[in-house]
Amino acid sequence: MAHSPEKKAAVVSDLICGMTQREAARRHGVSAGTVKDWAIELETTQEPRKTTQPIPVLARREQFALLLYDFLESAVRMADAWTKVCSEPEFIKSNASDVNNLGRTALDFADRIVARTATQRTQDSPSSDSSN
Repeated sequence: MAHSPEKKAAVVSDLICGMTQREAARRHGVSAGTVKDWAIELETTQEPRKTTQPIPVLARREQFALLLYDFLESAVRMADAWTKVCSEPEFIKSNASDVNNLGRTALDFADRIVARTATQRTQDSPSSDSSN
């Protein structure tokens, strides 16, 4: 059975993200043999992975924090540009729902990341009770 490029891309993406072949086959309704073929194809087309020492947890957290900061800074710039566009009279008169929805989606996504990061930080920090 021939599968669409989109279906193959979705399966391969899941494999790259660590999903097992069996899970990917089940999730996307593709035969296990087809997923195995795509996995072999993926392995032969990928560049060999560099063997490096694991990054210490603290360094990974710092790297993540820097990337998160960059992302949030970009989200603020996007929100500023979005506000300017949405306040233009020509834009208000036109059918602006697509741009409006896109802006809302991006800001909601940024908001969820901030909330999740704050929650994770709270869970990672030692409680005041344990210091007694």
